[in-house]
Amino acid sequence: MMSIANQLSNLETTEDGTMVLVPTELMDSLRSLLSKPRGRKAKKTTDPLKPKRPMNPYMRWLKENRSTIKESLPEDANGPTHVSKEAGSQWNLIDEDVRKPFEEAYEADKVRYAEEMESYAPQPAATEDYDVTKFDFADAPIDWNGPFVWTFLTKCVKDDDGKAIKIQDFDEAVSKANEIEECGGITKTSTGYSLRHGTKAKSNPVGSRSGMVSWLKPSTKKVLEKKEPVEKKEPVAKKEPVEKKEPVAKKETKKSFKKKEPEPEPEPEPESEDEELDVEEVEIDGKQYYKDEKGIVYDQESGDEVGAFVDGKYVAN
Repeated sequence: MMSIANQLSNLETTEDGTMVLVPTELMDSLRSLLSKPRGRKAKKTTDPLKPKRPMNPYMRWLKENRSTIKESLPEDANGPTHVSKEAGSQWNLIDEDVRKPFEEAYEADKVRYAEEMESYAPQPAATEDYDVTKFDFADAPIDWNGPFVWTFLTKCVKDDDGKAIKIQDFDEAVSKANEIEECGGITKTSTGYSLRHGTKAKSNPVGSRSGMVSWLKPSTKKVLEKKEPVEKKEPVAKKEPVEKKEPVAKKETKKSFKKKEPEPEPEPEPESEDEELDVEEVEIDGKQYYKDEKGIVYDQESGDEVGAFVDGKYVAN
C-alpha cells in the first residue's frame, strides 16, 4: 500500500501549488491519523536500594551556594537560566584552594559508589506467576551441576567491548562458558542465556524473568602426578672441624663522590584563563535541569540526580 506521503506527492496541483482534489480514502487516512491519541510512556520506577551516583564537584558547590547566587541577582533576573549563567561564571573564577574540598569529596564519593555497586543486586521486577512447565530448560551438561530452577548467578561476564555476554542457544552458551576460565556458570533470563562469574546459585522469586534457571560449571581439580621414589644415599662421614682463622681487617677505602648540581625546577605551566563548565543546562518537559559530561541530569534546586541521557534519549530515574 502506498504511503500517505507518496499519495500526497502524486496529487495534481495548480500553478500556485494548490491541490485540485484529495481522494476520499486519503482524507479518511489523514483524519484517522490525526485523531489517534498520543500515548504516554509509563514512568520508569527507580529501585530505592540502588546506590546513589556521586555528585560532581561543580554540583556540590552549586548546592551550597545556589541560594546566595539567587539572592545576589536582580528581581527580574533570578530565574534558573540567570542563576545557571551566574553560577558558571563564578565557578570558572574560583581558586583551586576553594575547589579542592569539593573535588576531594567527589573522589571519596566515587569510591563509596563503586564499593556499593559491587554488592548491589537489582530487585527483580514484579511479574505474573510462572509455572515451571511454561518454559523449557536443558539438563546439566556432563560434569556440570543443575539445573537450579528460579535461581541466578551474580555478575555478568563481559566481552572485550565491555558488554555482557548473552547467547540464545544453550549448547553454544555452554561451549563459550567452558572457554572462559573466570566464568562460573550460566543463568537463563527472559532474553537468553547469560554467562555469569558467580559460583553459587541465589534464589529468585517464582516468575522472575531475571533468573529462571542456572547451571554451574564443574569445579576444577588439580591432579598431582606420582613421583618416582628417590634412592636413599649413604650418609657421608662428617669432616673434622677446621680451625677458623682470624678475619683480616679490611682496609678502609675512601670513595670520592662528585656532588651533583641540583637540576633547575621546571617552570610551571601557565594556567588556562577559561575552564570549561562541567555541566550544561537542558530543558526537559518545560523545566530547566543541569546535565554533566556523562549525560547525568540533576535537579537545579536540590542538585539531586533525576535521570540520564542514554543514546541521546532522556531516561528518568
